[in-house]
Amino acid sequence: MGLSNEDRILIKNLYLFKGYGAKRLMKEFLTKFWKKTTLNNFLKRLRCTGSVERKFGSNQPRTVRTDENIEAVYELVLSH
Repeated sequence: MGLSNEDRILIKNLYLFKGYGAKRLMKEFLTKFWKKTTLNNFLKRLRCTGSVERKFGSNQPRTVRTDENIEAVYELVLSH
C-alpha cells in the first residue's frame, strides 16, 4: 500500500523541520502501519526532487483500451 497525499505532506514536514527518519516516523505513528522500505524510498525521492508529487509520466499509459480495440476484441470473441 502506498502513502496517501496527506501522509506524504506530513512526512515531508516532519523530515524537513524536525529531521525525522523512517524509524522515528514508524515509532511516532504506530497506527499508520507504514513500512520502513516505503518510508525510505519516499524520503530518498523527497531528497532528490524536493516534491511529494509523483513524476510526470510515471504511470503506465492506457493505450490498449481504445474504442477500436474494444470493438475488435468483441467481434473476435463473438466469431468463435
